Amino acid sequence: TFADEKGDPYIETYLSIPQHQLKHVQEGNKFYSELSVSLIFKRNDTIVEFEKYTLNSGYTTDTANINKNIIDQQRLFLDNGNYVLELNIYDKNNVSSSINGATEVIVDIPKDELSISTITFVDELTKAKEKTMLTKVGYDMLPYFTTFYPDSRDVLNFYAEIYNLDKVIPHGSDFIVYYLIENYEIPGSYINNASKFSKLSSSKIVALLQNLDLTEVPSGNYNLVVKVKDSKGNDVLIEKKFF
Repeated sequence: TFADEKGDPYIETYLSIPQHQLKHVQEGNKFYSELSVSLIFKRNDTIVEFEKYTLNSGYTTDTANINKNIIDQQRLFLDNGNYVLELNIYDKNNVSSSINGATEVIVDIPKDELSISTITFVDELTKAKEKTMLTKVGYDMLPYFTTFYPDSRDVLNFYAEIYNLDKVIPHGSDFIVYYLIENYEIPGSYINNASKFSKLSSSKIVALLQNLDLTEVPSGNYNLVVKVKDSKGNDVLIEKKFF
């Protein structure tokens, strides 16, 4: 969940589908695969938003060594409230291969009150050459599609937006954001040498693009904690994301 410059909330959805799981069909001397995707947002069993589209893998000449994923991101505007998101995906070349599921979605970003977007994990970060669906604060951000970080991942990149902070901390005034890694089983217990902070100025929308070093974080369950404090050291906002 995020909000635009006008304060209108929206949902971003991220999909990553391994191409080797799909059936490829031949066209000339090349092969391709296709997926049908539908996103249905319901409130009290009534459809309030709907998106149906086709994803194409692009062409390949070698189907034996496909190690890429089809990546997709959508953006849908929704009013604040509780929804059920139904996701339906099927392989257009093998209709017996499908995924269907549902999950609760809560949109809660008031226009005139302090709030924060979902903390999103970032896989790859590149300077944007032009503005696309992946672009935020001048960077193209490829989402990280899981909450699991293996040994090969020693950096946790993440992004979030704070809204209407200037209603709590005067516009232009300094504040501090702490980025911490909390033991999931022991709330309030933080990992040493795996935290940082930044000093920022209050405004209507504050973008947070940060990373934390995971090299000294043992295997386990954790929360990424984003904690905002005013100039007097008082907690103003706390948000957590499990990994």
